[in-house]
Amino acid sequence: LRDRSFFLWTHLYDPHHPLQAPEAYLGEGVDPYDAELAYMDDQIGRLQAAVEAQGQGDDTLYVLVADHGEGMGGHLELTHGLFLYNGTQRVPWIMAGPGVEAAVVDQTVGLVDLMPTVLQAMGVAVPEGLDGKVQPGGEHPVYLESYQLQERFGYAPHIALVDGPMKLIDTPRPELYDQRSDLRELKNLATEQPEVVAAMREKLLAVGATTPGKATDMDAETRSRLEALGYVSTEADLSSREGLPDPKDKLPMLKLMQQAQRMASAGAVKEAITRLEEVNASEPTLIEPRLRLARLYVKVGEPEKAVVIVEEAIALQPDNVATLTQAIVAHGRLGNAARALELSEQVLALKPDSNEAAEFKMTSLDQLGRSDEAIAEGEAYLAQHPEAHNVAGALGVLYAVKNELEKAEPLLRQGTQASQPPRHVHHYLGVLAAGAGHPTEAIQLLTTELKEYPDNRTARIFLIRALSLEKRYPEVRPHVELLLKRTPDDLQLLLTSAQVEFNQESWAACAVELDKIKAIDPEEPEYLLLRANLLAKQGQDEQAKVVFDQAKASKAQRKAAADAAAAAPP
Repeated sequence: LRDRSFFLWTHLYDPHHPLQAPEAYLGEGVDPYDAELAYMDDQIGRLQAAVEAQGQGDDTLYVLVADHGEGMGGHLELTHGLFLYNGTQRVPWIMAGPGVEAAVVDQTVGLVDLMPTVLQAMGVAVPEGLDGKVQPGGEHPVYLESYQLQERFGYAPHIALVDGPMKLIDTPRPELYDQRSDLRELKNLATEQPEVVAAMREKLLAVGATTPGKATDMDAETRSRLEALGYVSTEADLSSREGLPDPKDKLPMLKLMQQAQRMASAGAVKEAITRLEEVNASEPTLIEPRLRLARLYVKVGEPEKAVVIVEEAIALQPDNVATLTQAIVAHGRLGNAARALELSEQVLALKPDSNEAAEFKMTSLDQLGRSDEAIAEGEAYLAQHPEAHNVAGALGVLYAVKNELEKAEPLLRQGTQASQPPRHVHHYLGVLAAGAGHPTEAIQLLTTELKEYPDNRTARIFLIRALSLEKRYPEVRPHVELLLKRTPDDLQLLLTSAQVEFNQESWAACAVELDKIKAIDPEEPEYLLLRANLLAKQGQDEQAKVVFDQAKASKAQRKAAADAAAAAPP
């Protein structure tokens, strides 16, 4: 940066829900929000120090702004996005640097004023026709909007105007606040000053703001992440606000929805389900709470309940792509591949460019035993949509299952570029890496698969083998224990567990695992062989030889029985 001009935009995400400051900032009694503020402050200090180290400290203009605040429960808003009260809309704008005198500007400004103000401060000509004004001194009415209430619930959206000290939120029952004495917006002056409401409504019309456009297509993982942050995509018709309920009449329901969202993101899924069930009972025609509830039922392993909810939602809005997509997921988890296929085709009829629906269709065809059709479907779709990374990954998995590895590998690698790679993409890449003699890469890929799909038993077993071959025995133990919780009588897992303890010379722990196997199958040859080795390690050579002979006899006997069974006529 030294000796030349620069422009640097730095996005500091903190403080923002979910509040997750580093541990070093979270002392006893420290508010998580304050901890994130302190963390962010330190990062700004690091940035300033770096600029100064380049010799640019005296010539740099610093501008700090926020896109929104957090409701923190004010007006019942826990995070942001629904309402336009000051808790989320009144944000800092701090400037420091050459030509900026120390002062507090007591006037209404908006982020729309940022560009012209910074340009002027830097001595750059301000283009004509900008919506914003150079500040301070260019005060003008500031327009605000949030259509989430209408998009998500069918309630009247928050549309607002701040004009000098007065702020109007134009809902069916308007709200008027005087910012000079009521920053918390606790006293609605609308009924006392109807003439001010009427004048400000005229100014709102003069702004000429249009409603948001249609939502773009996105995959389930992207949608889920945006929803977790309070951002959503919708297919709602926003062309008219006429006759929509005032959100003030729906505050209890909105509070339950926000509580459910926070609980779900914090891992309290059952509590979130309880809240959403209350919402669903009181607002049975709302789609969003149904979809959130269905997702959580799938998450806790109750897809049958999710299916009931989404099918009811389809009856309410048959052409709602988000609803149909969630129904595909629910039916897929329940094993209803035929219904999932039908729904996938329905989505593709509505949105032919839906990468997600194309992947679901391939998966459903494969589950129905129609893998060749699934491959043909994927090839055809990918030819038209070469950037459909998730479809490429799903196609790669199908080829890998058919052992057509040359076709599979490039598709699997493309699949890793998807926002959520399909199941088995990293798994089969791990298998390929192991086969090519790259064990470290294989372990990394399999670990990634399990982060995305922790229930992928096959990938976990392969990872156990890969770690064992590399003698990384301490890393094997948690994976074996996790699988044994689900299938405690699995002989192969118990043998693996005993072998891990043996390899680490934990003789007592190995004996405990062997006793578990003995209770299930005392003649298992691999068990007897490992028992013989353990006895030898413990200095019991004579007994070890006896058990070793038992292992050989048992193995021979079982092989003879298997050969006889294979030779017997059907």
